[in-house]
Amino acid sequence: MNMAFQADQKIKSDILRGLSTEQLFRLLSDSDVNVLMKTLGLLRNLLSTRPHIDQIMSTHGKQIMQAVTFILEGEHNIEVKEQTLCILANIADGTSAKDLIMTNDDILQKIKYYVVSHKPVSWHRFGNVICHFFKVDLRTG
Repeated sequence: MNMAFQADQKIKSDILRGLSTEQLFRLLSDSDVNVLMKTLGLLRNLLSTRPHIDQIMSTHGKQIMQAVTFILEGEHNIEVKEQTLCILANIADGTSAKDLIMTNDDILQKIKYYVVSHKPVSWHRFGNVICHFFKVDLRTG
């Protein structure tokens, strides 16, 4: 876990302000998989709860979507790709943030690729992304 897990909006804003989005994205480019996974985990935790997702994506959405695209296009292991898909699932759970995915042809093509490519991503995690898009609860259908 990290300090962003279940944090309130002020703490998340302080983290982003203190770390800076530039530093966050440098960490997402790090060649050390452990650094990359911790940074993805931080980003995933920052993008939790609908109001927080929408607020963060309204100010940093363009950069976050670029980072997600960069990671999905990169030669990363499956765990990195799965963590990135979880970030997309969190973004898709936002009220207005979801539009950043639905209007981004590049991201939609990457999601389509994972649907049809039979890449060994966790179908449970990937299913969460799809369910957030269509607001489907797997427990109730």
